[in-house]
Amino acid sequence: MAVRYWTEDKLDFIRSVAPGKPLEEITRLFNEHFGTDFKCPKIKTAMSNYHIRSGYKYNGKKAILFSPEEIEWLTENRIGFNFDVTTEKMNKRFGTNYKVSQVRGWCHAHHLPNGMDMKFPKGHVSFNKGRKGWCAPGCEKGWFKKGHRPHNSVGVDTEVIVDDGYIKVKIAEPNVWELKHRIVWQKVNGVIPEDSCLIFLNGDKTDCRIENLMLIKRSVLCVLNHEHLLFNDAAATKCGVTMAMIKSRVRELQKKDREVRK
Repeated sequence: MAVRYWTEDKLDFIRSVAPGKPLEEITRLFNEHFGTDFKCPKIKTAMSNYHIRSGYKYNGKKAILFSPEEIEWLTENRIGFNFDVTTEKMNKRFGTNYKVSQVRGWCHAHHLPNGMDMKFPKGHVSFNKGRKGWCAPGCEKGWFKKGHRPHNSVGVDTEVIVDDGYIKVKIAEPNVWELKHRIVWQKVNGVIPEDSCLIFLNGDKTDCRIENLMLIKRSVLCVLNHEHLLFNDAAATKCGVTMAMIKSRVRELQKKDREVRK
């Protein structure tokens, strides 16, 4: 079980010392009391997570990031420059070390844009227009030469066993394959109808002899799978197919009968 870090005694201490004190003072008192070396952000996070408020205000009003002189300079000198340049000039002018994100964030929060339109003007032409397919000089050295064959390419009539156990055969270049049992059947019986499929009578997907193949309707295959009528014995599978065809036919007749009654 995870140990809770911010225990009640620590939170109670923060609650007791927080009212009316700045975050720096709360952090100092906490470190002195518990012998820790926490930074202000850690205490601030704990106060935020556990809804602890100090109520401290700087001179009775919300603290500001920039001095009145810096705000006046920023208001007058931001126009026409991006915030990187403005921040650099401001730090040089006042000897400060503000970040670009601070200047940009403050200007955005006070609705003081820099007046620069960074959008492409209407009718702008891209620098790479008309260079589609362009290649840097010399890059052709790494191109494949015409007629290149990958190191793992195989020839036509190559047979491999795929992940689901079927044998596939490469029938044409560059990468045309077909399942072997379909090739065997079609050489003898022609094209396989779209509503039909082949099954292996003995259950062996690598046995592609024509005697081991049977063409059945896909609807019959659904019944075979649902009723578990496919076996590793050819005779038993043929009996299962007969039973599946009967069941499939019965279902068709029942469906037609229901439609007639409606």
